[in-house]
Amino acid sequence: MPYIEANQARFRYSEAGDPSSPLIMTLHGGRGMSDHKGDFAAYTPLADAFHLFSFDQRGCGESSLTPPFNFDQFADDVEAIRQQLVGERKMSR
Repeated sequence: MPYIEANQARFRYSEAGDPSSPLIMTLHGGRGMSDHKGDFAAYTPLADAFHLFSFDQRGCGESSLTPPFNFDQFADDVEAIRQQLVGERKMSR
């Protein structure tokens, strides 16, 4: 599995589907809980119609232990990764 870098941290991720399709980004559990693998497996059937992207949040799974570990930082990480993946395009809701 590859890594993506954002906000001075390194995030382990999995992806499936066509990158030009609408993006679905999954977020696992809360701080310090688990990794992205379960969510990725659950959402993989949607990869025929969507670009699926799941990652280990900061300090979780195989992502870096780069502080800070707070909700503002987690939201900033999601936005930085989203911008790398789709730029100004919106994600699906």
